[in-house]
Amino acid sequence: MDIDCLTANLITLFNIRLLYSLIRTQVIKKSSNTILNEVVQEKKDNPAYKLDINGHTDSRGFADINLDLSLRRAVAVMNYLILNGIEVSRLHAKGYGQIIPVANNATAKRKSYEQNLR
Repeated sequence: MDIDCLTANLITLFNIRLLYSLIRTQVIKKSSNTILNEVVQEKKDNPAYKLDINGHTDSRGFADINLDLSLRRAVAVMNYLILNGIEVSRLHAKGYGQIIPVANNATAKRKSYEQNLR
């Protein structure tokens, strides 16, 4: 799991790789809670900030299934934030599927990397 955070004016950008319990699910592993709690705290410390939550998949499989999965993953993150006190009006979830893949599975090395993320 990686997090990069950049804060400039009223914009905070997070690039987070979360781990999911099973391949092709939106269930977030408990090990990802620590990083999500950091996002919750950042949002609580900066009540004017809004957050776009973008879900992605890899480039394998059917585009429509990946698009749905990526949206479900983004919504799962959004729900976690809401359950931890962040107002829904400050959040927006969008799924990109394989339109903007988290990785290109063109090489065996990338496929292995993606398989380990799942």
